[in-house]
Amino acid sequence: MPHCQNSQQFEQKNLRFLGHLVQAERVHGILVTLMRTVLMTLLTVTAASLSLAGFQAYAIDPLTPNYDYAPMSPNQMQFSAVTQYFSSTANYDDQGGAFEQLDDEHSFSEINTRLRGSYDIAPVWRLTTGARINFVTSQDENEVRTNSELNEVSLGLVYAPVYTLSQRLYLEARGVLALNTIDPVAGDDAINGEAANQALIGARYGYLFSRFELLGSLHYQFLTEGRSARIPYSAGARLMFSDFSVFGSVFGFFSNTFDEFSDNPKERTDVTDRLNAGSLRYYAVDPSLLNSQISFDVALSKKANLMIGVTKTLNGLNAAEGIGIVAGLEFRWGGADINTNRTDIKRARAKRRRGGRVDPDSDFELKEERYDEGLFKPKPKKRKRRRRRRRPIDIDDAIDSTIDDLE
Repeated sequence: MPHCQNSQQFEQKNLRFLGHLVQAERVHGILVTLMRTVLMTLLTVTAASLSLAGFQAYAIDPLTPNYDYAPMSPNQMQFSAVTQYFSSTANYDDQGGAFEQLDDEHSFSEINTRLRGSYDIAPVWRLTTGARINFVTSQDENEVRTNSELNEVSLGLVYAPVYTLSQRLYLEARGVLALNTIDPVAGDDAINGEAANQALIGARYGYLFSRFELLGSLHYQFLTEGRSARIPYSAGARLMFSDFSVFGSVFGFFSNTFDEFSDNPKERTDVTDRLNAGSLRYYAVDPSLLNSQISFDVALSKKANLMIGVTKTLNGLNAAEGIGIVAGLEFRWGGADINTNRTDIKRARAKRRRGGRVDPDSDFELKEERYDEGLFKPKPKKRKRRRRRRRPIDIDDAIDSTIDDLE
């Protein structure tokens, strides 16, 4: 009986100990999940406060194909910083096509920086954040005006209904909060943004042919403050090599509805003439713009890219004409490599089929060793000698030969 009681007490202690372990594991799991949630919230808020995006990324800012079309992977984070210098001394007129030079000694220039962040919350879902800082300078014959501030922050969600090795379809929605304002009466600073809240929905599509990729996008953009709604679009192609890629595209937007001052555009042009030296880069009535871009992406590593390029306006309506220079960095943590294309995947599959043998295109090098090469030469094979077949003996000849020997 005492032995049975001791066994029961021991089992009860083990059960209590196991119960404590289970509770500790649950608490640990809850704490880890909570810490991850807090960390990702902090990262998202930080990215939102530092990043730059907004509708400008689809309308007048250069495209970043590695970021916008990056593959999704759970718990993957991305960050890009793209800076553009834009200079203009002319406007496209209200008829479209032709552009008119600004008055003598009038010019407008801008340095805008977009920092964007994203986090893949599921295999086909991505959370995006952004913000935008602009530094603009307008100069006329009387005065030079400048303005520099954080003027937009954004939050968006991306869903990928089609996601294969050769093609990707991304559906996205984004909201943009304007942080700057425009005082058309008493304002004295240059205008550095649209100063309107925005909502944007649309799609991006990419199709990959080995090293050649086709990219395109179409969105609908709604703006407050009485501005016209816009349709941003883009179409481009990218040629990918082992360590760099070349990207060319056309992109822009056109107005889909009427501005509140469509019947009296002078209400706006008086403000842009006074504050932006007459440039219609921002605050224009029913604008449309077609841009072109060529850029080069250089792979710094499998998780980082450097982008440099040039943009040039091609056509427009009530918009600024000009040229831009672009430079940017893109980083990724976790998930697939940025610089992985279909050719790399084919090589990896071929290597597996060869049983893990060394790829001739890899960095593996054979070192010379000092040894007698004759030790590894195969021994020469001995040739078999063919036996000569004996001729059959003729009996008559044998008898005659024997008789001759006896004689």
